[in-house]
Amino acid sequence: MQKKLVRRCGMLVVALGLMICLTAHLCLPPVFAAESETCSLTLVCEVEDVILSDTTWNFYRVGEHVEDHTYVLTGDFADYPVSMENLTDKAMQDAADTLENYAVLDKIEPDDTGVTDESGMLTVDSLKPGLYLLSGTSKTIGYTEYIPSAILIDLTADGETFDFTAYPKYRVQDTLSGTVVRFTVQKVWMNDDDQPESRSTALKVSIYQDEDLYEEVTLTEENDWSYTWNGLAESDWRVEEVEVPENYTVIYRSNEQQYLIVNTYEEKAPPSKTTTMTTTPSETTVITQTTTQTDQPPVTTMRTNSPGGGSSNSSNSSSRLPQTGQLWWPVPVLIGGGLVCMVIGWRLSKKHKRGIR
Repeated sequence: MQKKLVRRCGMLVVALGLMICLTAHLCLPPVFAAESETCSLTLVCEVEDVILSDTTWNFYRVGEHVEDHTYVLTGDFADYPVSMENLTDKAMQDAADTLENYAVLDKIEPDDTGVTDESGMLTVDSLKPGLYLLSGTSKTIGYTEYIPSAILIDLTADGETFDFTAYPKYRVQDTLSGTVVRFTVQKVWMNDDDQPESRSTALKVSIYQDEDLYEEVTLTEENDWSYTWNGLAESDWRVEEVEVPENYTVIYRSNEQQYLIVNTYEEKAPPSKTTTMTTTPSETTVITQTTTQTDQPPVTTMRTNSPGGGSSNSSNSSSRLPQTGQLWWPVPVLIGGGLVCMVIGWRLSKKHKRGIR
């Protein structure tokens, strides 16, 4: 009877040791479960054989990924009436242009800023994962102006630090100093045929020249929701709807001389944005294709997993805390205790077998 008791005690101690070791294993964080802590982004700015050096780019973290092709705006951009659901490539460009105009006219502080080097390249490290808006300055070489399109890039990656490379698209146009040209802003209503009562009878639009208010005009059905003015070709012109109607989202498109404001009716549209100082959307999506397009690669990104922790500014994975919030110190203690119990149980079992012999 005593031998059976000793044998059972040995088996229980061994089982206890196994349970402790298993508990210690569960405390360890799963490999690759944590989201990347930092991302590195490189821009390559050139058009054919023209290298666009000494150009400034601002990086804004505007939102977060929700599901495929759908995002939610956050931070300084959370209240803008811009639809971020089910974005196609064209809708993504529309959103980029619109958010860029808001960023420029509202003078939102970027998360990071950089200038391209003599080879037209710019690398920014240690970007927090998320949806980023990239807004660049134009560059004039001789009588040719190179105007970059705004870019939205999803810097979201699981696991280790990732590196991204983007090739911005540029609009190329000839410009002569002092040239006066004719500009037009046109208002378009979308998806509201069944909700005519939702339309405003008159809308105010602010026109900006080089980020300064130039004039404020009123668009109505009587003037066909449009307005025309004369201005200097080399100026940076932008337009903005002073108050977006309730239940509508807004898109701003433009080329050199045409500006389009598109209001789309949505029952669950983001809250309307009323401008008190300055607020506006962009000028890079073409209404009428009258500009000279280059053979520059489309706005694409390449993502490369950086072995062993990625860029020099990224944290070493071995120094990270477990992602569950559990501290590291109990792990070796539990493993050691489990091994001790297993050894004691094994010794008891061994003595029991000798006793039988």
